[in-house]
Order: sequence, then structure tokens, then C-alpha cells
Amino acid sequence: MRVVIALREHRTFLFDPLGQLVDIFPNAVGTASTPTHAGLKVVRAKLDQVATEDAGARLWNDRHVFGARLLDLSWADGHRSGEELHGTSAPALLGGDVSHGCIRHANEDILVLHDALAVGDRIAVVETLQDPHLGVPVTVG
Repeated sequence: MRVVIALREHRTFLFDPLGQLVDIFPNAVGTASTPTHAGLKVVRAKLDQVATEDAGARLWNDRHVFGARLLDLSWADGHRSGEELHGTSAPALLGGDVSHGCIRHANEDILVLHDALAVGDRIAVVETLQDPHLGVPVTVG
């Protein structure tokens, strides 16, 4: 597992390939009507700056809506999740339930996540760090 996203805590945890915690980033997740779904996901594609801007222009008529980078996610079984990790043009909204299901990050944080992750890396999306699906309890300050 390379990333754990704790929805109710609005935090994204990045681990190195050996399982050591590298950093914790604030995030924003889906609203009650357009939630971010918990479960095991996989990085399906990584979009660079140009591709991220093109996707924003095509989907939302706003080149900057997805911020600096985008990581497209699928479910672990290969089905498309419709959710992404991406940057944001509205960093003041981090810490809230404001997206259409995607997990938003500050642009400087999504650059770190984009550089650290590879296609195929796993991402666990849980309600809290106490989620029983994570196995051994995690203690993070």
C-alpha cells in the first residue's frame, strides 16, 4: 500500500515502498451527494501538467480545475472508479467535503504524490485510520 486516504480526517498518508510513512497531506473529498467511495483502488494513469490542463478544459471548461497533476484511479478489480487524486485551483477548500468524489490536494502536494506513485500502486480509501480493513492499527500524531 502506498497511500491511505482517511476520508473523515481529510488526510492523505504517503508511504515509501518499504511501508515507512513519508508525509501526510490535507485533502478535500466528495460531498454527501457526490461522495468519495471507500475501498481499495489502483493508480490507473498519471497525467502530467499538459494532460491535466487538457482534461480540465475538456470536462469542466477550466484548464486549472484539476490543479498541477492528476492520478486517475480504478477499483482494484480493474473497473473504473470515476475518482481521481488531483490538485486544486481552490486550496482554501481543503479539509472539506466539497468535490464530485475526487480527492483534492494542494498543488505542491499533488506534485509529491504524482512523483512518488506509479501506475499500479495501491491506494486504500477508508473512513478513518481505525478502519478494520487496514489491519494493524496505525498510530499517527
